[in-house]
Amino acid sequence: MDKISGKLLEMWLKIPRWFRLFILQAITIYVICIALFKGVEVLFNLGGSIGLKELFICLLASLVILLIFKKLPKKK
Repeated sequence: MDKISGKLLEMWLKIPRWFRLFILQAITIYVICIALFKGVEVLFNLGGSIGLKELFICLLASLVILLIFKKLPKKK
């Protein structure tokens, strides 16, 4: 590891674990909410505003999210 990478890793590890996890979860929730709101917006404006490429990307993202939910352990 070079000096810059070592310094960045050292700075990252000094941040408390709960705060690092919070930041990553906040970014994930933000991205999911943006995708959800854009999806609802496209749904209401479906008059030709979505192309085949965008439809394929949305279906692929939905499939990935579905697979993630299926892999999660179920609580009894």
